[in-house]
Formats: sequence, structure tokens, C-alpha cells
Amino acid sequence: MSQIELPQGLLPILDETHAGGMSTVEIIESFIDAEAYPFIVHHNGLNKIEYADYIQAISLLKEEMDFEYLLHHHVDRMPLSGALGIHLTPKSMSVPQTRETIGPGQFIGYSAYSLDEALKAEDAGADYILLGHIFAAPKEKPFQPVLGIEELTKTCTRLSIPVYAIGGINTENLIRVKDAGAAGFTALRAVYEDNEIDHNIAFLKVLWDELD
Repeated sequence: MSQIELPQGLLPILDETHAGGMSTVEIIESFIDAEAYPFIVHHNGLNKIEYADYIQAISLLKEEMDFEYLLHHHVDRMPLSGALGIHLTPKSMSVPQTRETIGPGQFIGYSAYSLDEALKAEDAGADYILLGHIFAAPKEKPFQPVLGIEELTKTCTRLSIPVYAIGGINTENLIRVKDAGAAGFTALRAVYEDNEIDHNIAFLKVLWDELD
């Protein structure tokens, strides 16, 4: 396992579709300014060649700007990505196959949509779980079920690996996420709102730290 630890609190997602026209470099600069990394790199809508070029660009930026990131879904891009680990979904390669492919020393995360899925991923060797949707988030994949705080609490209680919450999380409900026992959370709208990424992240981090 990598000597770099996963964050307590915010686990950001780099997703240009929420960034209001900001470039990848501008988003990463904001993450660095807010000391918000590692972050998950997510990008839909690219073909294989475009995605390979995109990840190559991220890896070059990593060398220049000194940050850590987790690759999303595409296990085949891991060897040349310089990523700290990979974040899987139910549509990705399985956790055991991924570990066999990338070897030891790198994180494997998994997006789960129920306690049962989270337990199976942990048993398979996942290092952390991203569980959601915890709250309603109509602009973010509305077809996914809303699990609620009770399911988050059960999952955090049952699992021995870190559980991060996703889905509709904001400054108003963040205390409920922490009280449920989550290691942290991720958010899109709350991070990218008004393109004030570094400011938004700083506020979320302070709020999380004060929720004791």
C-alpha cells in the first residue's frame, strides 16, 4: 500500500463538466491551492484515444505541479498514468482482477450503492468505499437510489475500511455525514459552485474539521 494516506474529510473529484469552462490546469491549481489531494480524475465522453491522451496530459501535469491523484475506472491506463491508485465502479474490472493487474502498493477504491455491495468490495480487497447517493442529487445521476444517512451509518459501522459519502452533500448536511461515521465525503456542486473551487474547498474543510 502506498505510504500516502487517504484524506480525512474531502476526497475531491476532478470533473470538467461541473467546472463552468475552467481548464484542467485551472482546476488542479485550485485543488493544490486548497491542499485538496489526492483527487479522483473523472472524464466521460472521450473515446479510447482521447482518454489516453487526456491521462497522459494529467501525468505530465503531475510531474510539473506535484500532486497525487486516483484514476477512475480505466485500469488499463494505470501503468503509464503515475496515479496513486484506481477508483472502480460496478462496471469496471473486478477488485481482485484489478489488484492482480496493478500489483500491490496502490489504492483500489470502489463505488458502492448499498451496504451489501460495500461489504463485497471490502471482502474482495478494496481499500476504501465511496457510498451513495446519500442525499438526493437530481443533477447528478438521478437514476441512482437515495440511500440516506441510516444506510451510511450501517455501512460505516460494518466496514473496517474507510467509507466516503457522495450525493447531494453540502454545508448544511455535512454534520450528518460525519456523525454517521464516514471517513470523509466527496461533492461536486458544493466544490465547483461559482467556480470558486479553492474557496469552497477551504470552507468545506474547515467545517468538517470543526464538526466534533
